[in-house]
Amino acid sequence: MIHLENVFFNYKDTNAISNVHLKIEPKQLLAVVGSNGAGKSTLLNLIGGFIKPSKGIITRKENLKIAYLPQQSRLD
Repeated sequence: MIHLENVFFNYKDTNAISNVHLKIEPKQLLAVVGSNGAGKSTLLNLIGGFIKPSKGIITRKENLKIAYLPQQSRLD
């Protein structure tokens, strides 16, 4: 289980994520959609624990394994 409570994330003076409340249960399917710059990648980075929220609490089930394949804008 992953639980986000009152989560915010700021890049310098830009608020990328505001007041997110989300609970993801085991075996639940979740789609994250939105336009460019809407904060989708930031949200996934927060959920994965790759970045820390500016404000709020993110809890994850102990020993939870998360796989994340980030998007790339070019190929090697």
